[in-house]
Amino acid sequence: DGRGGYALAAGALGEGTLTLTDGEGLVPELGGSLRLRPLALVEGSAGEAAAEVTLSGPLTAPRLTGTLETRGAEALGVTLADTRGSFGGTLAELRGTLTQGEDPVATLEGRRLTLSGLTLGAAGGTLRASGTATL
Repeated sequence: DGRGGYALAAGALGEGTLTLTDGEGLVPELGGSLRLRPLALVEGSAGEAAAEVTLSGPLTAPRLTGTLETRGAEALGVTLADTRGSFGGTLAELRGTLTQGEDPVATLEGRRLTLSGLTLGAAGGTLRASGTATL
């Protein structure tokens, strides 16, 4: 827009806005929001999966806050039980939690992801995933 604002358009994946404004020294401040629908990229998928993300802070260490939600999500023969979550922090220190129903099923703390009963359906059965991974 000539004032440091950008419109982001990724077709079926989603859209957003991004602004760069004067910051401290030569490092601009970042602001913006994204609305993403990742299932739109998977042919034959069904249901809904959406992420709403807000960006802020210096360009060298932006902060993210956001929410994730799935309803009736199915792709490639795998179904995901309805899931809700929120996250926030810098990229290096991102923290978040996902729930299915009232039960927390995944937590992210920095680079460590912990699953505790994340429920998926596949081949007529139910899968529950638990464990930790370093991203």
